[in-house]
Amino acid sequence: MLVTLIVAAASAVVFFILGCWVGAILVGLDEGWRLAKAQHQEFVKLQLVDHAYLSAKQRMLDADIQRRYGRRQ
Repeated sequence: MLVTLIVAAASAVVFFILGCWVGAILVGLDEGWRLAKAQHQEFVKLQLVDHAYLSAKQRMLDADIQRRYGRRQ
């Protein structure tokens, strides 16, 4: 009876420790996924801002060329 109680207690401790490790790993994976998603969203925003800036700069250059040289064909 005492051996069974000791084995049961040891098993409970082992499963608790394993459960904590598995939980920590799952939480870490979830946080990693959230971080990667946030970084990707920030990257997409930066790409859109960069594209808008370059498009505006190109329009300004085109307008400057048009103003200086007119339309040549």
